Amino acid sequence: MTPIARALVRAAPERLLWGSDWPHVNMRGRVMPNDGDLLDMMLEWARMKPCETEFLAQMRGAFTTSQSWIDETEVT
Repeated sequence: MTPIARALVRAAPERLLWGSDWPHVNMRGRVMPNDGDLLDMMLEWARMKPCETEFLAQMRGAFTTSQSWIDETEVT
């Protein structure tokens, strides 16, 4: 898997998306993966500082927004 992942990173790092099936609800009877280890593995695959920096910036942007989820005019 590592050679394929690295080839994808080299070809188009801006097009990659990291995802997880957390909280791993389909893992009954199997050892749960460590999400920190999975993220570390993804960053090892990237292994290029610009790609890693871009990935982390995009990830941070996915969880923040300049818009409020609640329209303040509707709050009473």
